Amino acid sequence: MYKIGLVDDEHHARETLKAMLMRIDSSLEIVFEAQSPEEAIQKLGENKIDILFLDIHLKGGSGFQVLERIPGRDFHVIFVTAYNQYAMDAFRFAALHYILKPLSMNDLVESLQRVSKAGAISEVSEQWSVLNTNMKENEPRLKKICIPHGNEMVFLKLSDVIRLEASSNYTWFYLSDAKYLVSRTMKEYEDLLCRHGFIRVHQSHIINPDFISKYIKSGGGEIVMTDESVVPLARNRKSEFMKFLKF
Repeated sequence: MYKIGLVDDEHHARETLKAMLMRIDSSLEIVFEAQSPEEAIQKLGENKIDILFLDIHLKGGSGFQVLERIPGRDFHVIFVTAYNQYAMDAFRFAALHYILKPLSMNDLVESLQRVSKAGAISEVSEQWSVLNTNMKENEPRLKKICIPHGNEMVFLKLSDVIRLEASSNYTWFYLSDAKYLVSRTMKEYEDLLCRHGFIRVHQSHIINPDFISKYIKSGGGEIVMTDESVVPLARNRKSEFMKFLKF
């Protein structure tokens, strides 16, 4: 049985979330509700919880301010948000739990299931740090990504990632001094990374154009990266790649 805290400045939103949680599992215990950052901070100091449902946009502040003022956080957070695509990418890069407004029962069930499979709270704290870094940036590109690697969560600067390569249902992340095998398909990363400067050049390859060393036109076309790896350019991706090169 999870002990839960709800932070949202809209009474109707809190009532809706409570009703949905009770429908999912009547053994869940709503320990407290709060509608402002200050009230949330006070109640978190007074109560022990397992999961905090936290709206990002609150009257008088933000959900991030709540987390920044709670030392030694020992609970999981599920962010509740109606933010834009850039913010959604920030959450996905940080591999954090979030649900979108208006809430759906399926999303809520999935979020609770993800928490039950989540790693240690210390790892989650690092993920919050990644999220904060990304959300505070004013540039159109996000800065960090969190990837699962074995029993660990690895935090990478996007500017260090040279390329990704598909390997069946797994994906290799290649950096200049390391590589990581992730138990997720490359398709799961394509939309996310390609909105932030990466290019898919082949069914099995996504590259960071900052690391292109040269383009070889002969044959079907090949891209040589700064780590001397050679990446094939698929025929159906050539037009998009050439537009990027402004040929």
